[in-house]
Amino acid sequence: MAEFVHTDAEVIKPEPSVAPAAPLEYDKVEPGGNGGGGNMTEARIARLESDVEHIKNDIGDIKQDLREIKTDAKNDFRLLFGALIFVALGLAGIMAKGFGWL
Repeated sequence: MAEFVHTDAEVIKPEPSVAPAAPLEYDKVEPGGNGGGGNMTEARIARLESDVEHIKNDIGDIKQDLREIKTDAKNDFRLLFGALIFVALGLAGIMAKGFGWL
């Protein structure tokens, strides 16, 4: 662990910021048996399968959101580009009239 020394030679050791977590019941492995894990193996697998299913659903939602963002960005770009061209042509017309070209 890192130690910090002050000018008066007092050594201060930092306190751990996180207390150790208590083990959950399904984390306890009983010795012997078929591969360990006790009776909670099926519950742990079911929880993992449920979590994976939620992750798949979330990824699908993210993909759909990205498609919508792409479509919106494409439409916004077209609108802004059209407005930019309109303003450029308007300024060119004002300049032409000011120089007496029109």
